[in-house]
Parts: sequence; C-alpha cells; structure tokens
Amino acid sequence: MGTVFASYPLGQRMKPNQDFWILQYFVPCEPGLMLRCLRRIMPAGAEIIFDLEDAAQDPFSVANTLHVKKQARQNLAAFIEEHHSLLHGLPLGIRLNKLSSEHLENDLDFLHTVKDKISWGYVVLPKIESPEAFDSYCRLLDAAGVRYREIIPIIETETGALHLPSILHHLPKSLVRKVHFGHYDFCLDMGIFPILEQSDPDFWRIAVPVIRTIEEAGFHYCHTPCNRARDPHAVHALLRTLIGICDRKFGMPSLSFEQTYACTSYDGTARAITPKPALRLTDDEKQALAYRIMDLFHAHSTHSRAFALGPDSRFYAPHDYLAAKAFLGKRTLIHEMA
Repeated sequence: MGTVFASYPLGQRMKPNQDFWILQYFVPCEPGLMLRCLRRIMPAGAEIIFDLEDAAQDPFSVANTLHVKKQARQNLAAFIEEHHSLLHGLPLGIRLNKLSSEHLENDLDFLHTVKDKISWGYVVLPKIESPEAFDSYCRLLDAAGVRYREIIPIIETETGALHLPSILHHLPKSLVRKVHFGHYDFCLDMGIFPILEQSDPDFWRIAVPVIRTIEEAGFHYCHTPCNRARDPHAVHALLRTLIGICDRKFGMPSLSFEQTYACTSYDGTARAITPKPALRLTDDEKQALAYRIMDLFHAHSTHSRAFALGPDSRFYAPHDYLAAKAFLGKRTLIHEMA
C-alpha cells in the first residue's frame, strides 16, 4: 500500500472518512526524508502534526532533550524554507511544549522566524489545565505573530480533567473544534503503572466520561494513540469501538505509516474492543515489568528514538519508561524506609 501512496503528489488526497479524522503525529527529521514521508502520508487523507513535545525528547537525559528539540526545530525550519510553496493550504499542524518551560520559549522563537512562510492548520497545546492556561498560550502565539486556523487543546492531567467543564465553557468555538485526551500523560500524572491498556475497563471508565463531556459541550473528541504500531486489526477494533461511543466525528491519532494505512482501510466490519479486566499485578510483577520496559528503552537508545517497540510491535511511549522509573523509585524508597 505504501508504494501506491508514494506515487501521489502532495495535493492529491483520498476522500476523508466521514466518521473520523486521521491525525498523523510526526517528528521533524531531515528535510529530504520529511518530504518523502509526507508524499506517503498526505494522500491517505491524514492531517500532519509535527510534534515538538513528546516525540522530540531523550527520556534518559534532560540535557540531551534540549539538543533533540533544537534539532527538530532546525529540521522543520529548513523544511519550511525549502518547500514552503508546496505546503500552502495543506492541513499541517504543530504540537508545542508545555507552558512555563524553556522548550516553549524556543518553540515560539522558531514559530516567529517562520511566520511569513507558513500558516498552520492546527496548533496543538499540551497539558491544558484551566481557562487561564489556554488564554496564556493564545497571547504567546499572537505575540509571536503565528498564523493558524485552529487550536487543539489536550487534556492530559488530573487537574485538566477536573477542570474540563470550565475549560470547555471558555473555549472559543471560532478557534477550537477538537479537544484531545492524552491518557499517557494522564496515567503518568496519576502515578498509574503500568500505563492503562485500551482493553482495560479502567481505561474506558476514564475515557468515556471525557468523551461525553467534550461532545455535550459541542466539540469533537480526539482520542489517545493506539499502542499497537503495526497491527491493523487493533486499529480497526479501536475505530469500531469509538464509532460506537462517539456521537460526533472524532480524531484518531496515528503514530506510524502502518496505523495511517490501517485507518484508510477501515471498512466497518471489525469487532469492537471487548474490555476485559487486566491481570492485577503484584508489586513484584510490576517491578519485573518495569525493568523489562527500561531494558527495551536502553536497547533502543542507540537509535535516537523517544520510544521503544516490544517484540509484538507494541509501542512504548517515553511515558511508559518514566512511569516504570517512577514506580521503581517509589519501591526503592519504601524498602529504604522499612
């Protein structure tokens, strides 16, 4: 399928699905490679979001994360400079770093330098926890002269979830159509380890009220990513589940070419996810799992990736690593205090 999509020009796109948007998250890389990747993705109907936050980090090193994010901005700046005439009118988005961080200041400096070359389809704002946080972002974007059509706020902390009704009431519908839920950061913020699987009823006990609240306020819901990077059946089951829950068109994020192609091949015949209680792990079992996750990340560290893939192509986000590390740290502290 990829070779077929690779032959399309950037502007020629498949008819979008009526039930969902495909939101392809993408880490900015070398400009020539980025153009080749976009030629594969764009015709599938995906809407590209360049990720300067979660995808551009080193979970092992705060110092190296600064370098990784700087390189991502430089790659994206070079890409826009070289190809901005091709990008005009395409639904390209950018995901920024959180408020009150050095990373966001650098993001805004970058956006200011390219403001005359590109008008963004989306600006994705992470960790929105209050109406005031949303307003602060908007003021910073305006001060930087950023041109954009739409903002997608992400609710991904306990505080954000608690304040969700007031946030939604405050959001201007002229700027916001979609509201994203991020369960990876939500679980990390709540101290949940392991990160909840989407086959776990506990996941849907959290997600369904969020979906209902977002839709009842008149917005479209954007889901959290599927962690099966190369399994089209898992993507199809998740899509079927969301179509059964959501009353409005929703956003389906994609983390890989394979997930994007799985979305385009969805034909409505898949079975929905059957939630099943996850095995409740003992603390010793959690400890063994935490070490396995950390070993996976260390094995992938030579590839300069912010993620790891398990033997079954399960996608492990940096949040999985950080949650494992936090669990082991707490366990060590408990043993030291005993």
